[in-house]
Amino acid sequence: MSRRRGVVFSYVLLAVEVASSLLFTPYLIRSLGQAEYGLYSLVASITAYFVLLDAGVGNALVRYIAKFRVSDDLLQQKRLLGLSVLYYSGIGVVVTLLGLLLQDNLASIFGGGLTVAELERAGTMLNITLLNAALALVISAFDRTIIAYERFVLSKCLLIARVILRVMVLTVLLYIGYRAVTVVLVNLVLTVVFGAIAVSFVLFGLRVRPMFSGIKFSFVREVLGYSTFIFIQMVATQISSMTDQVLLGIMTTSVTIGIYAVGAQVAMYFQSIAGSINSVLMPGVVRMVENDTCPEALSREMVKVGRLIFIVLGPILVGFAVCGRSFIRLWAGAANEQAYWVALILMTSMLLFLVQSIGSQILWAMGRHKVQAVLKIGVAVVNIALTVVLIRWRPLVGASLGTAIAYMLGDVVVMNVVFSRDIGISMKTYYAGLFRGVVPCLLLSGLVGGMVTLLDLPDLPHLVVGGTSILLVYAVTMVAFGMSSYERGLLSSLLRRTKAHT
Repeated sequence: MSRRRGVVFSYVLLAVEVASSLLFTPYLIRSLGQAEYGLYSLVASITAYFVLLDAGVGNALVRYIAKFRVSDDLLQQKRLLGLSVLYYSGIGVVVTLLGLLLQDNLASIFGGGLTVAELERAGTMLNITLLNAALALVISAFDRTIIAYERFVLSKCLLIARVILRVMVLTVLLYIGYRAVTVVLVNLVLTVVFGAIAVSFVLFGLRVRPMFSGIKFSFVREVLGYSTFIFIQMVATQISSMTDQVLLGIMTTSVTIGIYAVGAQVAMYFQSIAGSINSVLMPGVVRMVENDTCPEALSREMVKVGRLIFIVLGPILVGFAVCGRSFIRLWAGAANEQAYWVALILMTSMLLFLVQSIGSQILWAMGRHKVQAVLKIGVAVVNIALTVVLIRWRPLVGASLGTAIAYMLGDVVVMNVVFSRDIGISMKTYYAGLFRGVVPCLLLSGLVGGMVTLLDLPDLPHLVVGGTSILLVYAVTMVAFGMSSYERGLLSSLLRRTKAHT
């Protein structure tokens, strides 16, 4: 039940985040102006790299606390939380030192493009943002503990409240005339406030309090051994996500980079939807593995979760394929229309590895993720090599295809072999269960959407009529014959709860 609620609230969070991004970002840009917004984005992008200093410890925290909950070992949970707090505190110090070093070299790094006044503002924002990053890392130990205890509703509600409160406060402050420094200050205040809530809940609600004594070196080594390969995957993923835009920056023009960025942002939203479900999976998967669940049961779980993701992602992909050009022109302007192909290629390649992401969660829970970590590095290398070649052919489509091919080869084809060998999953059975009932509904809805396209409507009517037609046909056919009994029960439960709250 907690996982069901977690999935529902994950999608509510996603909807709030996407809506705030689509609606608030243009207001933020207009309020700050292009130059000030560019300065804010530069500082945000610099500090984003400090997320890698998590080094996979957050994932390890969820995995091991979930494991110790199965054995009802509260003492080890407290020691693990203590170990995590010590680690993140140390990383917080490292972030601060790196920030001071970067602060001293801002002028030499960015002096060619920024004025003296801009460098001053950038330095101020960098100090505030780095303090925010250091605090967020320490607080993340408690956030992860909440997830490990499967208190998904609380976790998601805190995030939803934070996003809404941030937009409301900044809308007022920007209207009054405050600038980018205020934006990062608000982010810092929200980190402190919501972090205090998370810490208080773990300490007094869950009664899990960090213990700093009795931590054995063998356990530290085990946790680091697990998290190291998660860290390798994080680095490889970061490289893959940066590859296209960095190479486009080296080999093409800023205009091309801008168009690609629009398409990549749409694909990022698409990927976030699957991430919303995955964020609630790990504790349940660990419990299954610790209870020595057989491969057949793991396969059924993989199909069940994969279908939930596929049922949601499938119509989005079909809808974008049919109406995506109209959406891009309305949202980003006609000058960015070619971003449609970037987004479509990336989203199509992402679909299969996103729906089978539960397999990765199982590997992590079993501690068999070393091969996957090495594979991620291989995917990043293949991505770079292919992209360099294909950009020379057609920059936008070539960069997208290079990434898409790398995803399909590494994250789908090779990972299917890993799932079959290391978990015992029958991929033939998996794909049969995954596609059953859903694919015909997607084809029918896509056909109806294609017929709407033939009417040659203007962009807004085409987006509204085409998108609505696709969703209606998909919803009706899925309810009629596409859903499994489990999915019908999940839908009925969701409708009953929605009715009860209205």
